[in-house]
Amino acid sequence: MEKKIREVVPVEEIESITDDIGVPISYNLAFVQTDNAAGNDAEIRVQLKKKHKPTPRYQDALREQLPRQFPGSTFYFLSADIVSQVLNFGLASAIDVEVLARNKPEEQRQAVQKVFAAVQAVPGAADVHVAQQLDHPALKVNVDRQQAAALNIAERDVANSLLTPRSPPAS
Repeated sequence: MEKKIREVVPVEEIESITDDIGVPISYNLAFVQTDNAAGNDAEIRVQLKKKHKPTPRYQDALREQLPRQFPGSTFYFLSADIVSQVLNFGLASAIDVEVLARNKPEEQRQAVQKVFAAVQAVPGAADVHVAQQLDHPALKVNVDRQQAAALNIAERDVANSLLTPRSPPAS
């Protein structure tokens, strides 16, 4: 994707490109500004030099070209200016919709699809996307607490063994 960005945006106008892939594991997520919700998410931040052509021109070109070159991927642009970011309360967009259907994933999926289609149909809506994947692989583990207790294993131990591997202890 960086290669494609460099094809659209002239190299002499790019100050830097930074990629954040996956969820940061060594920080409290409350202090890390990211929309990444899983290991397959990524943010690519492009900082342009002071003298560059209008940003919307590049965004429009990338909105058109990236989905063709990377089918199945979702792309959207965050507000780059601090005023918009503050007015959006740090969210990726000015409008944020949350759909709840507790313990009913199929109903939630259908509701999300309806809301998504309705928002996409609004004139001027751009970068409409669903932040949470509804069909990602999942692992459900049932722990027999009595058997685990007999083996001196707590549910915390089970959860820790399944979570992202931790760094080895310092020597």
